[in-house]
Amino acid sequence: MADSLNEMHDGEVMEGTARPADFEGLGVTQLEEVDEHQSPLETHTHLASESEHVPHDQAQLSPTKTSPPPPPDTSIIRLIEQANHSAGKLVNLLAQHFACFGDETRFDGRKVRFLKRAQIFVADLWAAFNGTGYGAFDDIECLTMFADYRVPQMLHTLGVLSYSPPLLYRLRDQNEIPSGHSWEVQLRGCSIWAVELIRREIVRQHPEAEGVVKAVLIDFFLYDLAKERERGVGGGLEVPHHRTRSIWY
Repeated sequence: MADSLNEMHDGEVMEGTARPADFEGLGVTQLEEVDEHQSPLETHTHLASESEHVPHDQAQLSPTKTSPPPPPDTSIIRLIEQANHSAGKLVNLLAQHFACFGDETRFDGRKVRFLKRAQIFVADLWAAFNGTGYGAFDDIECLTMFADYRVPQMLHTLGVLSYSPPLLYRLRDQNEIPSGHSWEVQLRGCSIWAVELIRREIVRQHPEAEGVVKAVLIDFFLYDLAKERERGVGGGLEVPHHRTRSIWY
């Protein structure tokens, strides 16, 4: 679901802030260009219908006028059925019909689509139904990690992401980073790419993991690990998470 943020070659990284560090012991020492692809709610996302409604005083049409066609059924059940077991299609349908899922911005003149809440909605369906029924998707691997604030924090603690000094100062001082700011976009985008590099390296070292280890599962692990570290289990966290007022997380 997420477009690549920038072309990244042999040590050239997006200006300024966060980048995947060398994966010590994994042999990953440079970034690759991310192909554009369709992927890459908190546990209980509240969905509000955002379709327009005809005012009550206009509901009674004159006998000489033709009644308008009924609006399309955009209930969640209908959207799941329309997706036809495609995680990527359901993510796009959610973003199309619910403005609160339209998580996209611009970076370096390019449109970037994260669609975090739409992706995690699909992932939660998949996990809750154990890949069956409403949670049966043939392409669950197309989802990226869910780019918000906890996973970047955990990736930095593990040494996977390195931050520039100005960004570190902002995080440690717990000052807000505006939504759509270059720092915020890079934190989210580099986290997606870092998790994908981790997934690829796991598969490289363990070919039997192909199709089994997915970005979704790595995200679940890193998020839970961050929450444990926040409680002081396992050594804590290196820096506070970034603070951004946003409906997209």
